[in-house]
Amino acid sequence: MKKLNIILFFSVLTILISLNGCVICSGEIIINHTNTNFSQIPDYWIEQVKKNIKVYFGHTSHGAQIINGLLRIESQYGSKYSVVTGWSLPKEEGALCIRDRSDTYDPGDFLPTVPDALSSNPEINVVIYGWCGQPGGTNWRSLLNDYIAAMQSLEQKYPKVTFVYMTGHAQENDCPGCNRHLFNEELRRFARENNKVLFDFGDLDAWYNGELSTYTSPSWCTCAGQSIPREHPHWGGGNWNNPCGHTTYESCDNKGKAMWWLLARIAGWTGGSDPIPLPTGPTTITYSYMIDPVKSSAPSAARPIGVGDLSTGTTTARMAFSEFAANVDIYVGVQIPGFAKIVLFTPANNLIPLNMASPTAWKTATAGPIDEVVFTSARSAIPFGQYTVYTVVVPAGTSPATFSFEMSPFYMWNFTVAN
Repeated sequence: MKKLNIILFFSVLTILISLNGCVICSGEIIINHTNTNFSQIPDYWIEQVKKNIKVYFGHTSHGAQIINGLLRIESQYGSKYSVVTGWSLPKEEGALCIRDRSDTYDPGDFLPTVPDALSSNPEINVVIYGWCGQPGGTNWRSLLNDYIAAMQSLEQKYPKVTFVYMTGHAQENDCPGCNRHLFNEELRRFARENNKVLFDFGDLDAWYNGELSTYTSPSWCTCAGQSIPREHPHWGGGNWNNPCGHTTYESCDNKGKAMWWLLARIAGWTGGSDPIPLPTGPTTITYSYMIDPVKSSAPSAARPIGVGDLSTGTTTARMAFSEFAANVDIYVGVQIPGFAKIVLFTPANNLIPLNMASPTAWKTATAGPIDEVVFTSARSAIPFGQYTVYTVVVPAGTSPATFSFEMSPFYMWNFTVAN
């Protein structure tokens, strides 16, 4: 019974939730006015965008706001944000490459060109279409339904390509503004409910410095009496004569920053702080047991496992990691009282003795982040003794046959706790 309780406790202790790092991520991503502080994007993910993301973008004047914003950002902030656009897909290393179709007014002009574009440029992995004023029409619902159907058809045909949905701009008022608002709200709902990737152009138009600009819809419109978002006066307030695709240069910059945020998320960034760098040599970090784990992008400051406040008579185990700069393999081992060997946890959370010739990784090819309460129990139910817990992280794919604790790159965190 004592051995069974030990195994049960540490099996639960090391259950983690891990999110795979990816070149192109799927799942819900919503980019809006809260995603424009692009200085928060770690340098690593900016580089991953330039290395791995290839875009096919169809639009006319309003979509050009994004292109102009990206180009202006490079001119203001330098080559870190290098972008190259062209009628054909550019091939420049160290730059975000965009095949830019600025002649496609309707989705019916652009989306049918996608198969040929992907056939001739199989490296394209992100496809975006940007609206002009079409969502302001009275036929907005049928327009939306046709758009969604065409996008979903392409998603099914090209599952490795990320198709970015986009709301319409917010420059109209009166009934066209109402129609556009209804279009945008329905598209937002669809994106949330179906885990789509959405660039919320209309939201970016309407917000500035924490303030939402609105107008009251006239009584003869479907939205009679409602407050309808409209382009903020700071961005031009609906004046189509502004010089940057009908808006201000600052508004273009703002949308360019949001696009960098979008592409970083698609590349695999979770929206968090700087990642933990991969180990470059042998690194061992010994720490006293913690009540709570500590996340840090600095390995020496990270404390992956916390065991809760033991004075309460309850043990609450929690594992937490910031995300890593790239995929890693994780080994979790425990020195259990009365057991001669360290035991490792398998992917199925079974305990097996450590075999140095072929150790079993608990998780492979994961980048995090991780943060979860994994075990709560009365201390009286846990066998007494000294436990040493090891968490070893190596670059994904590291071969046990060539691994050396004297030479190989790894992080090893460990602590001892008494029960």
